[in-house]
Amino acid sequence: MGCIRKRRGKWVADYRDPSGRRRWITRDTRKEAEAALAVVKVAIDKDEYVAPDNQRTLQTIYDHWWRVAVVGTDNKRGKPLSAGTQGFYAGLWTRYFLTPADGEPPAVETRFGPRRLRSIQQAEVVDWKESLGQRVGPRTVLAAFQLLNTLFEHARRFGWIVRNQCEFVHAPSYEADVRAFTPKELAALIRHADQDTLLMIEVGAVSGLRESELFGIRFPDIDFQRGGMHVTRQLQNGVALAPKSEKSRRFAPLPPTIMKKLSEHPRRFAGHDRHTAGPRRGDGSTNERPPRPGTEDAADVCIAHDRSLVFVSPEGHAMNASNFHRRIWKPLLKAAGIELENERGKITFHSLRHAAATAAIASGANVQTVCSLLGHANPQITLTTYADEWAAKLDQNTAVGIANVLFGSKTVAADEKEESGGAQNLEKSPENLGTWNGGPCRSRTYDQEIKSLLLYQLS
Repeated sequence: MGCIRKRRGKWVADYRDPSGRRRWITRDTRKEAEAALAVVKVAIDKDEYVAPDNQRTLQTIYDHWWRVAVVGTDNKRGKPLSAGTQGFYAGLWTRYFLTPADGEPPAVETRFGPRRLRSIQQAEVVDWKESLGQRVGPRTVLAAFQLLNTLFEHARRFGWIVRNQCEFVHAPSYEADVRAFTPKELAALIRHADQDTLLMIEVGAVSGLRESELFGIRFPDIDFQRGGMHVTRQLQNGVALAPKSEKSRRFAPLPPTIMKKLSEHPRRFAGHDRHTAGPRRGDGSTNERPPRPGTEDAADVCIAHDRSLVFVSPEGHAMNASNFHRRIWKPLLKAAGIELENERGKITFHSLRHAAATAAIASGANVQTVCSLLGHANPQITLTTYADEWAAKLDQNTAVGIANVLFGSKTVAADEKEESGGAQNLEKSPENLGTWNGGPCRSRTYDQEIKSLLLYQLS
């Protein structure tokens, strides 16, 4: 498979890789060259050989991953990722992996983007994670670390590296501790909110819509006959995107009181044509930005003004989350006397969604119903998120309900027959259980249906 020879004072192991390409390994001693060649032979035999390539950088891996797995279909979903997810990954890469541009403040942590892939060591990844955690929150650190881990796994999957340098690095811990609003807190919010924000709070707390879904609701999406609204898109930073998942496309029912407010809303008949939204400039053009290049989804357009939107900023523009939280939401919480964080958890706009879920569970809704209400991709997400809410309903009433289902009316009927003193009851009295099918150790009920099931299980 290979040979070892001395050349210019060095020992060279000469071999051919699985593709037939000739390669060399240079070492100071013959023993070191033999050991290196042995490692290569084992890797080739196990089909684990990785060709030495010191030219690939992390930027190269990111570009390939973006082409085939983000805008391509080589991923678990089998289709390109949504525009919102693409923007999220692009933002992480620019902020935490690329070298800052001229004029920007220098980075505190190491930027791995321009680095050769094989030069990045596990210890450097640990230091990078710790440095990043000193200036951003744990959620951001976790997202950046997961992106780096994804890129290393992508490179290993295509045989460009042997080892993922993130594999044995502990991922940053982050647990969302957002809690639901209590009825008392919701009442305080309603007392201090203006009319538009009040309607948004009521719709969000009852429908369980995500913030971006609320911002994207238009009056044509409201079904006044069925009594609810169709969730067909979300609005992020003035960009209308497709919903988070297919299950997020749903119908959200609303009570008559809220439907009445929506039907009487002064903006309802203000105009539904998004292409004429906003004031015109001197050249006759509008403030609406064109669709994103390369997008085929009609919903994926940039909208500066949309007259059909239900919830807009005080200036009449499409909602911007940062502006809304800074100018409206946080001042409202402060005026209502609601702490942003306490021992029970944090309060965010997402707390309205949690309030809808916990109220639905308290009213007796099952997992599938709550899953459909929230637009979760599958019921497992609902169970994981709200398992404690169902567990909190476990009390003596639950035990009584179980007993009623298993023995309830049938046991009562059997007891009444026994008290009547009939001959049939005498035959099935405890004294005669020895002659009854199953005997005292095989059955604990007089009811034939339940007894037959028990006997079937024991047979």
